[in-house]
Amino acid sequence: MLTMRFQNIFKRYFIFSLTIFWFTTSHGTQCFDYLNQVPDNELILVLDARKILDLDLFGNNRLALSYVSLAVEDRLLEQSDSRLFEEDLIVENGGFCGPVCLTNIYLSKNRMNKSGAFRYWFNYTQDLVREILDKYMWHTGAILKKELHDPRMGTFLNSYLDGENIVLESLGLSSTIIDTQDYDYDFSFLKTNNAVIVASVNFRSTNIPSQTNHALIILGVDNKSRKLIVSDPNHPNQILITPYKIENGELIFYLWNENYVEEGDTSSVVLQSTYYITVK
Repeated sequence: MLTMRFQNIFKRYFIFSLTIFWFTTSHGTQCFDYLNQVPDNELILVLDARKILDLDLFGNNRLALSYVSLAVEDRLLEQSDSRLFEEDLIVENGGFCGPVCLTNIYLSKNRMNKSGAFRYWFNYTQDLVREILDKYMWHTGAILKKELHDPRMGTFLNSYLDGENIVLESLGLSSTIIDTQDYDYDFSFLKTNNAVIVASVNFRSTNIPSQTNHALIILGVDNKSRKLIVSDPNHPNQILITPYKIENGELIFYLWNENYVEEGDTSSVVLQSTYYITVK
């Protein structure tokens, strides 16, 4: 009786294990295809960010993992959020990508540290954005002694990311500008730190002026398949897996076409500057 019972238990365990193995192998292969079966000139807009978490792209980087977990829950702030318009934080033909990137990093930091402030700032994200802008303007005018401009028309990353400043200090973050050529455009160091990269890029599209800057976040990289894991503030809850290449010493990759370019064009961008953002 016991032998037969043991055999039944073993049989069920074996079938269960086989099922799990099949699912894991199948699902793992499917995730692997995300990185390796995409043509070099195409990208993937990952609608379900949970698939990103199944890939070993972030190593021990808890900040990046926290960021993606918020994307899974659709909790990251979009540049077109209606609350920003209601608070007159967005103006026509304006740009708000830099503060939105910092806001999402701060939310991710609070989630990572299980801070009680996360729930408050998630509910009043527009106030957090305004606070970042106010401190940006104070730092620019009072500390840097630079001419003020309307930050809603585009903020300059170097005004509040280059070194110690009141903006980063208030968010509990630190920033270091890095020379990407010194790293041979290898961002794999992100896997060993609680950090992300805020990058400034210029467009190469025919319908966008080449001097137009855009800020975005690089969460990770897969050097083998030569793809970056990118969060664009225009759709931060949908992560990009985008191919990159190096031409004439410059790093070039692609953003989601529908956001920026007309039919028949490609939204390729050139990396201009990179800021290594870590948690204090």
